[in-house]
Amino acid sequence: MFRRWNVVGLVAFIAAQLVVVLAVVVAVTRASSWAAFGHFFTTITAPALFDVVVGLGGLATIRRVTI
Repeated sequence: MFRRWNVVGLVAFIAAQLVVVLAVVVAVTRASSWAAFGHFFTTITAPALFDVVVGLGGLATIRRVTI
């Protein structure tokens, strides 16, 4: 990833991620919903978590396939 995007692209990608995280923090803070935000992550069931992990693994695998 570093070689393809070079330094400028890598810094832009990290900055974009930070902006998204900051926007979520601001939105949750303005809505005073930190309890609901935490409740969402504490009520995830094992099958749902397994599905997310398998989905991310599949995405990572298919991204490496050459066509």
